[in-house]
Parts: sequence; C-alpha cells; structure tokens
Amino acid sequence: DIDANGILNVKALDKGTGKEQSIKIESSSGLSEEEVEKMKRDAEANAEQDKARREVVDLQNELEQLVHSTRKQLEENKDKLSEDDVKEIEAAPEELEGKRTSEDKAALESARDEFAKKAQKLGEILYAQAQQDAESGGGPAGAEGADAAASEPVDADFEVKN
Repeated sequence: DIDANGILNVKALDKGTGKEQSIKIESSSGLSEEEVEKMKRDAEANAEQDKARREVVDLQNELEQLVHSTRKQLEENKDKLSEDDVKEIEAAPEELEGKRTSEDKAALESARDEFAKKAQKLGEILYAQAQQDAESGGGPAGAEGADAAASEPVDADFEVKN
C-alpha cells in the first residue's frame, strides 16, 4: 500500500503458521541545507560556462536546421536549376558538416554566415526564374503590372452577415 506521502507499507501473512510481518518504507530526508547551498553556489559559479555552452549548442542546432532546410529546398527545386548551380549548392552543406560539431562559437558563427551566403544563391535563382516567368506572361501578371495594380486602391462592395 502506498499512501499520499509516498510511504510504502508492505504486509505479509504466512497462512500455514499464521505469522505476519510488515515493513514501512519511507523516503530519505533528501539533501541537507548545506548540500543545497553548495549546489546553488556551484550553479552560480558555472552560470557563465553554462551560458556559453548553450550558445554553442544553439548554433550547432541552427546549422543543422539550415542544412536540412537547404537540402529539402534543393530537392524540391532541382529541376529548375542548372547542373552547375545544383553541384555548387550541394557542396555547401557537405563543407558545413565537418564544422557543425565544432565547440568554437566564432568558428560556428563564421560557418553559419558562409553557408547562408551560399544557400542564399538558391533563393536568388528561384526568385529570378519566378520573375522571368511573370514577366514573360506579359500584361498585369508581369512584375510591373503587379506593382501598379497593388498600389492603386480598389472599390469593393461588401455585406455583413451574422
């Protein structure tokens, strides 16, 4: 039987002899006040190191996410890119893989910035192609037509329904 305080009561009865045994198991008192204070002091003393470690881990996670999203975007849009562009963009995550496990914050930040510049090329190519497609359609669907239409107000009728 376990009560609300986490105390375990166990009873055993030998049916042949009629003897009964019981035991009560309680949790220990935990840490002493002295031990708690020592732990607090240790935590305060190591707070700066913990913060630095967290920043490194956050950077490593950010790099991993960047690699994943870039690879995914590349796979989805491979058919829209030239072979040279695909090779160049595919090489960027491979270069970053070795640097991602580094414990040096400055090296990780540098690798992130360098990778972001290379990965940005994918977006630039895709948006340039989208703009070309829109312009080749002509008329208001083109880039100039879309900008002009977006800047002019439009009168519209509406009805409130409950």
